Amino acid sequence: MGLKRFVRNTDGVTFVGAGVAAAAEIAAGQLVALTPAHPLCQTAQVRLIVRQHRPLPVAAHALLGEIQRRFSVFESA
Repeated sequence: MGLKRFVRNTDGVTFVGAGVAAAAEIAAGQLVALTPAHPLCQTAQVRLIVRQHRPLPVAAHALLGEIQRRFSVFESA
């Protein structure tokens, strides 16, 4: 929420999973999602780091499920 407000109210940018985090704002025309063309962004990876042998908290488990469900690149993860 704070990052979206920052982008709307300044000349700032943020890196978020735009398809999930800003879908309503993108649909309303308040924000746009751009794909960075820089080679470093093309090979970026996402990791969820948790303590070994500890069950995920409910919120982290829900986040992981959303990432796997909404981003096809993570379907086999």
